[in-house]
Amino acid sequence: MTQSSEVHVLLAEDEKFIRSILLKKIEREIENAVVHSAADGNEAIEILKLYPVDVVVSDINMPQKDGLELLQYIHEHFKKPAIPVIIITGRGDVDAAVNCIRLGAYDYLLKPFSDFEIITSVKRAIDKRKHEAELIHAQENLQKTNEELQKAIHELNEKEAQLIQTSKLSAIGQLAAGIAHEVNNPMGAIVTRTQFMKIKYKKMQTITYEDLNKDIDFILKGANRIIMIVS
Repeated sequence: MTQSSEVHVLLAEDEKFIRSILLKKIEREIENAVVHSAADGNEAIEILKLYPVDVVVSDINMPQKDGLELLQYIHEHFKKPAIPVIIITGRGDVDAAVNCIRLGAYDYLLKPFSDFEIITSVKRAIDKRKHEAELIHAQENLQKTNEELQKAIHELNEKEAQLIQTSKLSAIGQLAAGIAHEVNNPMGAIVTRTQFMKIKYKKMQTITYEDLNKDIDFILKGANRIIMIVS
């Protein structure tokens, strides 16, 4: 349906007198109806290109392009929502009208038909297209909402991964700091003892095994502590 309250009806009928009567009936009985009339299928197609037509009422027998060709054109070029097409035919064209229904026509009316029949059919066609348009609009909104939700979930997953990575790095940093602190103590003791040994053994004229073994044991103890902390 169009965004305004107007309802655009395309009336395709090659007989001028019938076309005039139908036009007046539809304008009188259908609220906010704007009726566009065409004498053949080609004129009807030009109107379809210019106006947001909601419903088509077409005679099946017309010069240039007939009702069947017009129906095929509409179904090829106007799909969502489809434009309902009501076929008008004489009693000798019932088979052709039924064929139009198979090809997607909304309804068909046999001449002569009453005012009630034509107006009821047009009103029902208008309601059908309105409901289809509302359904399509709802589906588009649902699709848009779903896409936005998927995007939000993707962004949330990325942020969660970043947070986990940051948390891991923070934990590694804290662990490294703890290890460094624990390693620093025995490493400092080893350095201090080594420097002491260098000074001590420089002054000594003779080095006993007991002195050397004592110092080496101290260094090994510190080194083993470092190994335990790291592993």
